[in-house]
Amino acid sequence: NPATAFFATPIVQSQSIDNIYISEEHNANSDELDSVLFRLVHGFGTFDEQAAAFRAHGISTLVVAKDADWERYIAPLQAATTLTLLFEDESIILYAIKP
Repeated sequence: NPATAFFATPIVQSQSIDNIYISEEHNANSDELDSVLFRLVHGFGTFDEQAAAFRAHGISTLVVAKDADWERYIAPLQAATTLTLLFEDESIILYAIKP
């Protein structure tokens, strides 16, 4: 993940194998945040429903890289009332998670 080259703060990224047919229980890399990210990416719930999990881990900013399939994930984030858009350009979107 190139994010570590750009941000001095710790980076949290999903280790999910990104397959809806394999549950998190079968994913050897699964942890609480991976489970949250898995559910969000696959449309099981909203970001607002999961915002507390991010806050509990001290996560205050969400970075969306505009890579190959980013548009697949953006609608739920745009609909979230617990996020504030901080910045957007052709390569990334930054959201603040409201306290």
